[in-house]
This record gives sequence, C-alpha cells and structure tokens, in this order.
Amino acid sequence: MKDSILAGWKLWFLAAVLLSISSPVTAGMLMPIDVNDLYVYTKHDSANPQNEWTFHLQGLERVDVGGLQYINISTRNEKGTGDYKEFLVRSTENTVHGTDGSIFFQIAPVGTTWNSPSYQEGLGSGTNVNEIISIESVTVPYGTFNNAYVHKVYFDPDDSSFSNTPFWYDYIVPDVGWVKQIDHFWSPDGPAVVELSHVNTVPEPATIALLGIGLAGLAGAEARRRRKKRTVDNS
Repeated sequence: MKDSILAGWKLWFLAAVLLSISSPVTAGMLMPIDVNDLYVYTKHDSANPQNEWTFHLQGLERVDVGGLQYINISTRNEKGTGDYKEFLVRSTENTVHGTDGSIFFQIAPVGTTWNSPSYQEGLGSGTNVNEIISIESVTVPYGTFNNAYVHKVYFDPDDSSFSNTPFWYDYIVPDVGWVKQIDHFWSPDGPAVVELSHVNTVPEPATIALLGIGLAGLAGAEARRRRKKRTVDNS
C-alpha cells in the first residue's frame, strides 16, 4: 500500500512533464512525448546557481489499461542516487491522469482546485489540494516570463501526516523558447529554474510548449537532501 501511494505521489509530479499548451489560456495537445522521445533537462538550484544536474525522461512504449492508451515513461536523475523509475500516464485535452483515474494536473481557469494523492518520505501518505491562483508575469534571476501559470499546493488540513502549510509549487511558463520551470518548492532563497537543454523528436515549437512542472517534486527531494546536508555540516 505504501509503495503504491509513493508511486502515485511521484507520478503526480512527473506526469505533468508531459503537458503542453498552445496559448496562455487555451489548452492544446497534452502529450508531446511519444515512444522513443527523449527529453534531457538541466536543473539549477536557485539558492546555489552553480549547482546543476541532469534529468532524463523517455517514452518507452504504449500500454493498454482497461481499453485506454497510456504512455510508459522512464525517468532518470543524474544526481545523488540516479534512480531509474517507470510511470504510466494518460492525457486528455486539458488533464493528465494516472491509471486509477486520479487527476495529477490540469490546465484550467484561475480558481480551479482539485485533489491528488501525495506522499512525503518519513511523514506518511495523504492528499494534496491544488489550486491555480493566477496567470501573470514572473521575474526570476534567469529572466522574466509572461503569462506564467502560478500554481499553489497545500496539504489536506484533515490529514495529520502533513504540516498543512501552503507553498508555491510551480510556475508553468509557455512560449519562452527555452522551456523553463520556476520552482518555489523547498527553495527558501528564491525560485529555481529548470531549463530544457536538449530534446530529441520534439513537437512543433510554434504550437506546443513543453511544461516541465513535473520536475518540481524531484527538485524538492534534491533540495531537502541539500538542506539536511547543510544542517549537518553547520552543526
């Protein structure tokens, strides 16, 4: 049970990597990745811009689950343990689902809320409450991006396993050439940026912009490890 919840939590973060949109307010095709597509991301730590690492996401195969077509994707993080994992995701026009039908991400108007499964290592399982709070211009050390989707996540207040403190989860930044992710998750010194450094077999850039918010979870895990290490080093 715990393993399935953990898989659901990580899928919630990673499935959103597959999203794309054609304009700031209109959903477009949501599955740019296909079998054999490879995405390689350079990730930067905003608290320490010199600290960067690489993340790979690749489409492996199509899988039929209950008559629905899913893409089996593999993920590998070239930092720390370099864990290799596989996940199944399915996209509709404006929503990404897991195999159990849970909503992991959706493109929707400001004020939209939804729940998704969550897991925090050492704290237990529960529910994330997600809300799209604005579409605006965002400035970070790496530049200014217009029409960024500002997305907030907080833990279900009825779940005692979590701290229940709201936090900025991500900004989804379309139509910026290099695709970037701005991340306030576990980053007290400012937002982090994820940059798409190489793509093989990409969708048409004029109509589709890849959204990298699914990497925020891994960025958070890395930052937690760094924060713990700094705490130990400074003690």
